[in-house]
Amino acid sequence: MDYIKVKILNPNTLELSGSKRLDFKTVVSESTGLISTKKVADFHYCKLTFYDSGLVIFTGSLHKMWNSINNVKAPNYDPNKSYTGYNGNDFPITEILEARAYLCELLLCTTEQMEFQNIEFGVNAQISFNPQLFIKGLLFHNGKLFEYKYNDHFTQAVHQRYFLKIYNKSNQYGMNTYTLRFETKIIKSEDLKELEIKTFADINAQTLDHAHKLLLQRLDQVVYYDYTISKEDLTDRQTNILERYSNPRYWIYELRKQNRSYHKSKLSDLIIKNSTNLKRQLKVSITQKFSTINPLLESVKFVPINRKSKTSSTRKFVPINRKFENTKFVPINHSSIELISTNNPPQKQTPIPDQKKVSKPIKNQGQKTSSKPPSKKAVSKRQIKASNEPRLCKVTRLDISMQKADSMLLSHTGLRYYHATDPTTFYRVLNKYLSRKWMNADFEKQIIELAHNIRNRHHSCITRFSGNNLQGGLF
Repeated sequence: MDYIKVKILNPNTLELSGSKRLDFKTVVSESTGLISTKKVADFHYCKLTFYDSGLVIFTGSLHKMWNSINNVKAPNYDPNKSYTGYNGNDFPITEILEARAYLCELLLCTTEQMEFQNIEFGVNAQISFNPQLFIKGLLFHNGKLFEYKYNDHFTQAVHQRYFLKIYNKSNQYGMNTYTLRFETKIIKSEDLKELEIKTFADINAQTLDHAHKLLLQRLDQVVYYDYTISKEDLTDRQTNILERYSNPRYWIYELRKQNRSYHKSKLSDLIIKNSTNLKRQLKVSITQKFSTINPLLESVKFVPINRKSKTSSTRKFVPINRKFENTKFVPINHSSIELISTNNPPQKQTPIPDQKKVSKPIKNQGQKTSSKPPSKKAVSKRQIKASNEPRLCKVTRLDISMQKADSMLLSHTGLRYYHATDPTTFYRVLNKYLSRKWMNADFEKQIIELAHNIRNRHHSCITRFSGNNLQGGLF
């Protein structure tokens, strides 16, 4: 939760107006010099407004207010410059509920008395690529072009009932990890009803889960051009099509509305097959972040919101290992995207094992072991092989040193390892070897199908070339 506009029902105006914690000032119009009929108190980058009619409205960023109360400053904070608060860190449900209790005490009311007029939900997603790479490729959302501000670091699609905002949060606050803010501002009560939210009393783990699904739904509706598309293997016709597709005005002013669906499908297919799929990476990052923001939810399930019916089908979504949150992302130079050479395989790294699924590792090795102790001959062979060079998957040519010593192909363990430590490589594997049928499946199903397809590719090569000329490496 970020910006909120709350109407206080049956406010205690007498005690509020005399509160020592709130400094009310009468507003004077700068243009006419007339005294306004309202009084305003500024409070930690928020405002409490009293109207003569008895109406009391609280507005502002709940997130910024809580950071200000707890003296949390932005990384680029400068006391000599104008400062408007900070909301670039996480704001989990535990702190949201603490801020709600604080407001109840400040405004002398209950949670049921705080009725929402507007509300913003958003996620500060930590990603492995520069947010500008995704932002500059945004085309439109539900028929609305994106409007850009602040040197194109901020963009939004303005609809009648809501806004969709996407911007470079790490640039805004000088943060040292790539962070993209994805949020929606709800300005009509119809959308709040669908989230089962009316007053502050309705904010809980379940309603925040509804907000999470709404964010994912609106991300799915975003049409974008992926600037990581590699054009090396494309035909001249496909290259010319991409030139048109990268222009937002082509979609709105040159294409007929009824023809957009066909061309969106073509663009999506080109992105899936020829890029690192930034949108897919962002979607995973949002869900990963949500699992830390809303840990009170017993089980995280990916459930699409059905606006026409309250009942919707459910399917399990496997949360990402939270150890990934501590991974430091190294800034990438996106001016030129290069493939990793097969002559220079990646250096052997210590994997991050999944404690639930990986058996006890051999000392100084990051590999799974079978229940049967290995023979001395097998151990010596493994040590000799590990000391010489990294083991490479026979299909993808990726390092599989984190897997069993006798494995030849990238398996479940290796796929999870690359997902946690090198998302770009993981998504390139996914886009090359995963059937389009499974692109929207849950994470565990995708891991199973990826490993299955890699095995099939290996066996088909053996059949075709009798094991002498395995082809089709990823890099």
